[in-house]
Amino acid sequence: MTFLERLKETVTLRLWGFFKVPMIYWAGPKVLELNDDRCEILIPLKYLTKNHFNSLYISAQVTGADIAGGLLALRHAKNQKGKVSVIFKEIRGDFKKRPEEDTIFSCTDGKEIAALVKQAIQTKTRHHKTVKVTATCPKTFGTSPVTEFFLTLSVKASN
Repeated sequence: MTFLERLKETVTLRLWGFFKVPMIYWAGPKVLELNDDRCEILIPLKYLTKNHFNSLYISAQVTGADIAGGLLALRHAKNQKGKVSVIFKEIRGDFKKRPEEDTIFSCTDGKEIAALVKQAIQTKTRHHKTVKVTATCPKTFGTSPVTEFFLTLSVKASN
């Protein structure tokens, strides 16, 4: 992605968050990468996202995971010219280390999400798929995960 593409996606996400899900807006996410295969979102460690231990608050972590998986589903719905409702019906987190810096949330399940969206659009019924989102703090821990999220994505074609 070019800088301008990342900027456009980030501004679109934040504006949508401002009007629809204020937590997304206040978390200040940045889109680092968004393509058919993967999505990377950065949630900055700042006053509104950190806890009293100076690490990323759990709600900010879940917000990052939600965005990373959800944006892929919305991208595939747009690519397939379908209108879908996307929601997560279940979430499980494996918290390994404290994220004490800006944190990157990555989802690489794009192909599986595309198939899920296609199935939902074709059948007009709700379908579910568990996707994995990995959170990393590259400056401190490199590529070693600080948290692994498993979110059950629920997609249904809407009118």
